[in-house]
Amino acid sequence: MSTLTSVWWDIESCSIPKDFNNYASIVGNIKAALIRANCIGEVSISAYGNLKNMNPIIGDILSRSGVKMYQIFRRNNDSNSSVIPILHEMFFWALEHDPPANILLICEDVVDFAGTLNQLCLKRYNGANFPIFNSPINHIRRLVI
Repeated sequence: MSTLTSVWWDIESCSIPKDFNNYASIVGNIKAALIRANCIGEVSISAYGNLKNMNPIIGDILSRSGVKMYQIFRRNNDSNSSVIPILHEMFFWALEHDPPANILLICEDVVDFAGTLNQLCLKRYNGANFPIFNSPINHIRRLVI
């Protein structure tokens, strides 16, 4: 069955490794990993972070690949500056899209998102967290890069 999948990526806490250079493959690899997880259907990907710290070429490649890029400024050295905007977008997305639908969160630390993901799963949304790039679990990293 085809279902909508929304991907929220905290691009600061789960950044692209410096030694990785095949940026154009990232979106395709995310979609392929979703298909392997039986998440088949339309996919939207949004990335949040301080884009001014990102190489503009990488940002351009991701944007042309269909990733919606959101500039988030860090306040007072707050390492979780993307959490509130992502939670805000998740809330409004859930209001606009009825379950069943898939939610994929790409971040290093899911603690700040646990309550929201739990509530969405209770409402029949399928949720997952992929700590793709910074994960100590190398097989998860290989899913995407």
